[in-house]
Amino acid sequence: MPPTPRILSGERPLSTHSDGLTIDWHSHSFFSDGRATHEAMIAEASRHGVVLGLSDHILMDNRRLRSVEELTGYITALSALPVIVGAEVSVGDVSDEAQIALASGVLGEFDYLIASLHQVDVPEGRVTAAAYLNWRFGMYPRYAPTVVEYDRRDYFDEWVRMLATTLETMPVRILGHFALFPEQADATGVSPAAIDPTCDPEPDSLAREWLDATIDLCLRHDVAIELNSKSRVPHRQFIERAAERGARFSLGSDAHHLERAGDIGFGRAILHELGIGTDRVLRGTDLKR
Repeated sequence: MPPTPRILSGERPLSTHSDGLTIDWHSHSFFSDGRATHEAMIAEASRHGVVLGLSDHILMDNRRLRSVEELTGYITALSALPVIVGAEVSVGDVSDEAQIALASGVLGEFDYLIASLHQVDVPEGRVTAAAYLNWRFGMYPRYAPTVVEYDRRDYFDEWVRMLATTLETMPVRILGHFALFPEQADATGVSPAAIDPTCDPEPDSLAREWLDATIDLCLRHDVAIELNSKSRVPHRQFIERAAERGARFSLGSDAHHLERAGDIGFGRAILHELGIGTDRVLRGTDLKR
């Protein structure tokens, strides 16, 4: 059993919480596509000895949290509660609302931002992460790519460009639910990982080059790589490579339902198995305020 956090009602955990193994940085409430109130999510995580970071979708991913006024209201509402106040953005969000929010400085008022892989546009269409991540979660009986055939190099180049731009312009602290899709693992497009959700894609030299570029950007911008319990990503080989190169990590349930709040067991298990020390795990005391 993890230790019970020493948090009093209404006390902000950010500046005092130094144990990254008892923080769930990634969760969603009624403010976006979650199925429970923020108070209920906080209480459920606390019952498991876990401090909650609420990170509802904002900007292009949530029509209720786009304007500066809406974002400020969200921060104000949560700041009175024993929760770390975060938000989740899409890597590559260049919407008008994102530009206005950046110019206003409101994104810097969040305790942290998660930037997640949600979609990448290639000439053949939009490659989305939801199909693969939800299949890994068990929502679908089989995996069906959103774009059946596309040039991997185009995808890799566009992803790296999008990630670099996002990390250069937004105050991001966590890269959310990053994954290599099976059809991207090698030039044949054939991988056991496309039929077995417990199997990790084996990257060829081109894919490894792209994965290393992702790690490099996280290292350059001091961004932690999330170990996501919902979809069990990133894949083990990527985590091992990131750890070898000195990356930091964060734990996230990606909870959308009450019963999953505080579920960070996937990340804890991986850290233990790979012998990654707690000094490499994002803590509340690592943030700015």
